[in-house]
Amino acid sequence: MVEQNIADSIVVGADSMVGAYLVPALASAPAGATPRIAYFCLPPADQADLPVDVDAFVFLSSWRVYGLDAGRNVEESAPLFAADAEGRAYARAEKIIADHARKLGKPLAILRAANLFGNGISGPMLSLFNRAIRGHYVHVRGNDAMLSAVTALDAAAVMQLMAGRNGIFNLSDGREYTWPQLVTAMTANIGAEKRPVTLPVKWVKWINRIFGFLPIVAETMSEAAQKPVSQTLTLSTERLRNALNYDFHPTLEVIARRDATYPYSSTAK
Repeated sequence: MVEQNIADSIVVGADSMVGAYLVPALASAPAGATPRIAYFCLPPADQADLPVDVDAFVFLSSWRVYGLDAGRNVEESAPLFAADAEGRAYARAEKIIADHARKLGKPLAILRAANLFGNGISGPMLSLFNRAIRGHYVHVRGNDAMLSAVTALDAAAVMQLMAGRNGIFNLSDGREYTWPQLVTAMTANIGAEKRPVTLPVKWVKWINRIFGFLPIVAETMSEAAQKPVSQTLTLSTERLRNALNYDFHPTLEVIARRDATYPYSSTAK
């Protein structure tokens, strides 16, 4: 994780997906034009290294602090049930940075971001992207699970706009998507839009029972493959909308490369 001083601010996680947008945006501002802000694009590695000489803090947290299957329109007041190591790391970081900001008497905006998409995508979403473009995604009929999403470009812009604010805000493009919609957009990204194969649940169970030893079945129809895309977590963004007037790009249209207003030629795509 790279920490970088940009103009009058500090960016922790400058090498992250969101940092790739945030750093050039901050660099284009003249020195002294903005307050000195500590931006955290990733959880800090060490509490002892938290900056002191700043005017405000902004932390890009994650939807994962709520758990992986918390339902629809989850609000910021919902209890935190982080179910994986990543979610627990973000939850711990929220507390550490909040305690630090409180001691200094400085404002802190915590932005709990939805699934992020942009150049440098990694982890489960990169795996899903690779499966989608290879035609290795199978949807189980009756699975109506949904997710929220936001582009890294918009996340970086909102981080800047919320600098100096105090509070916790969910961050997404304000839309809800089904997993088949996401997979279809991923296939459109490479110019070969195709809806995923949909099978009845009894067929999936039968194929798993008989042919579960085959790699293609394990990748597409095993419990490990199906569980993440059978969970619903969408974010309520009412609090952010009340605090900020910002026009988000529709994330799936960006992924499908159909958003005429999105700067595809910028640092992240």
